[in-house]
Amino acid sequence: FARTFLVLATGLMLGVFSLPARSSDTEERPDVADEKIVLRTIAGDMILGLYADLAPQHAAQIIRCAEGGVFDGTHFLRLHPRFMLQASAAEDRLTPLEPTQASLIESLETELSDLRHVRGTLSMSRDTDGSDGGLAQTYFFVTFVDSPHIDHKYTVFGKLLAGWDVIEEFQEESGSGGRWRKRHRRSS
Repeated sequence: FARTFLVLATGLMLGVFSLPARSSDTEERPDVADEKIVLRTIAGDMILGLYADLAPQHAAQIIRCAEGGVFDGTHFLRLHPRFMLQASAAEDRLTPLEPTQASLIESLETELSDLRHVRGTLSMSRDTDGSDGGLAQTYFFVTFVDSPHIDHKYTVFGKLLAGWDVIEEFQEESGSGGRWRKRHRRSS
């Protein structure tokens, strides 16, 4: 059966960007796993699909951490105009991780595939610039545009299934110099 996990995040965006209408990429993408991640923000929900067959360790970590509430209260760390939106590391969330939550986080080696970084790609950030490997844990990014300069350097573990309207809201909010002050709480 399909499961959906709810992750709550707040966002603070700085910068201005515009989004292209569509990716120019015609590459066929693999099917996503039945499990979906709902990233709930103050601007709305983003739905993330995972490539469990191509990046099984990364997909498993995202699901395990979502189930354990690890991502609740995280925020968006970085917005690069015409490139990507990056979520913060779980350790930087609003409230400290409980010991049981911290134990869910593993350091992961890259799981590289032939998939390219096209518009809507979910990719895992690492503790280095990607030139010498590095290990991934919990912070990831979604690309706004095709980004061939990072192909084969970061693990592609999924794609944005829905929520471009949320990213457009981030654009408007960041462009006006606004800061989000609302906090979300997990609802049952």
